[in-house]
Amino acid sequence: MTHSLVRAIVAILVLYTQFPSAEVTQTFSKEEVERYYGYLNVLLRAEEGAIYADAPELQKKLEELGFYKESTHFRNVTNLFTYDVYDSQNPNEKINLFCSNDDFWKRLKLSNERIYFSLKIICIETKFAITGQEDAANSLVNLQREALKLKDKWPYVQVTSSLAVVLTKGGNHVAALIEWQKVIGDIRPRSSKPILNEVYLELALEWVSDSYLALQAYDETILISKKLITLTSSNSQVDKRLYPYINIIRAQQNKGNSEQANLAIAETLKIAENFQYDFDGNFQKTLLLIEALKVDEFQKSVKKSLEYKKIVESLNNLDYTSSKVYDAPRSKFLLRAINSFNYAVNGYHKKAREELSLIETIPDYFPSNQLASFYEIAAITMEEIGDYRSAYSFLKKAKLESIRSVQNTSAFIPDIIDSQNSQIEKATVALLKSQLKNQKITLESNRLRIILISLIALTLLSALVFFIYRHRENSKLANTDSLTKALTRRAIMPLLVTSISDKRRSTVIAIIDLDNFKKINDTYGHVMGDEVLAKFSNHVSAKIRKTDKFARYGGEEFLLLFDNATHIEVKGLIDSIRVSFGKLVSWNSTSDSVSVSFSCGVVEVKTAKEVSFAIKHADELLYEAKKAGRGRTHSAEI
Repeated sequence: MTHSLVRAIVAILVLYTQFPSAEVTQTFSKEEVERYYGYLNVLLRAEEGAIYADAPELQKKLEELGFYKESTHFRNVTNLFTYDVYDSQNPNEKINLFCSNDDFWKRLKLSNERIYFSLKIICIETKFAITGQEDAANSLVNLQREALKLKDKWPYVQVTSSLAVVLTKGGNHVAALIEWQKVIGDIRPRSSKPILNEVYLELALEWVSDSYLALQAYDETILISKKLITLTSSNSQVDKRLYPYINIIRAQQNKGNSEQANLAIAETLKIAENFQYDFDGNFQKTLLLIEALKVDEFQKSVKKSLEYKKIVESLNNLDYTSSKVYDAPRSKFLLRAINSFNYAVNGYHKKAREELSLIETIPDYFPSNQLASFYEIAAITMEEIGDYRSAYSFLKKAKLESIRSVQNTSAFIPDIIDSQNSQIEKATVALLKSQLKNQKITLESNRLRIILISLIALTLLSALVFFIYRHRENSKLANTDSLTKALTRRAIMPLLVTSISDKRRSTVIAIIDLDNFKKINDTYGHVMGDEVLAKFSNHVSAKIRKTDKFARYGGEEFLLLFDNATHIEVKGLIDSIRVSFGKLVSWNSTSDSVSVSFSCGVVEVKTAKEVSFAIKHADELLYEAKKAGRGRTHSAEI
């Protein structure tokens, strides 16, 4: 991630400082645009690895463009919000990290729309990565709508793909899959002539596979992963990656198909033999080995596995203290997990415990799915040593982290909690059986075992109660927008899918956008803007039926879902809401009388359609209403 941030920041700074201030209508010259287009291609091309944070060629590019820095290493920058990079011609001028200059953006868009959208995406993703900005998805939705108006469809593909990735990283896999469905048919396989910031089909399918796996849709995971393997095998421009193979192994294991999982492991280990022993190759092999260690049949032969020993040896030879190694903390803990098992199978139990004691101090910012992998390998290690109580403790942590990793996918949480707790109980029984088999049973040990089982049962009950409580609280927070009290985008998406897929009834979707909302914010401030959003939400909620669904779709945009209604009926309702809300002119945030209007696109879906198709159609109707003069509703049926 560090290198991705660096190249994004550098791209922003390069473009921002090279373009002098000018009138809004003035565009950049063709030579300028071509120069920066070529430079961005160097920074963003897919084949550029994310291993070296202070790559000499990147430093050389900076020097060629007239930049110098106080620090020679990008990764040593401690405060990205006060990041100082100076133009050599104006050494006292600080550069705005996030390019908030409106004139710059307007000039760039007039000069080259593709570069404009690419750089906008970089800015949003950089903010998201640095600050954990919650409205990154909303920003991308607004940019997506802007791209929808263009004849060139590629910016829309770029923005939608970035939105899907952000949603996936946030655990909102249902919404992510809906976004991928909109553009997956327009994404091309990687070619020898990549275009600016291109999203390759291979990368898109990896994200889709990850989302299906997180949603426990294992058959779909396997199908997509196999498609990805076929695609990469037939494309000489693409290096083989182990991630799709690893997802197949995980899916087969979770389905209970140990035999199929073993076959996939054997096949993948053969493929891994041809990997170069660079960092990324070793990291993928480490993930593969962790999955392999979870399968009993593989564990029995692991001591004899030359491939296993080769991987561990190459991992041990990596220099984790070098600033050039990308993502060192995560890889370091993975290596410790592998080393602990390595010590255990070779009889060095004390060293194995020492490695595991370090794993227990993993920082909180590590993703839950990765923590689950660490704890699973620790459980296997403790079982190898014969410490079944510690094995159970690690296994319980792994299962709880698995639950936590999917908590954001609210529609699937109840089933997942039941499934995971069932797995915990089964694992407990299996460990106790193994303990009975490997130890002499005495009356004292039986008494202790009864106590242990009682404690385990009490722990499981407490954990279950706690997670049900947390689930309810988190679901409430995740499904409700804190300002407007309307549903969130994440909450309404599964409802849309269910409603539109039901062929027995018609569905009506309405997308509302408050007119001139930016002007309200600029004139009266964000407090006034928040008041408008909250009062509008309350007003609409009071006018619709209890069965209708109302959500904040993004920023000043709202989405309504109606079942068993026609677009004509909904248009009439929306128009009446516009009239009544327009009469509200008194606000707590200002003494001025301010009337707020809105535009709306309404679409009636009579037969089963893709959600993305219906939303896109409603969006287009909204745009037509805006273009026709705002303060009106356009409707149609599809």
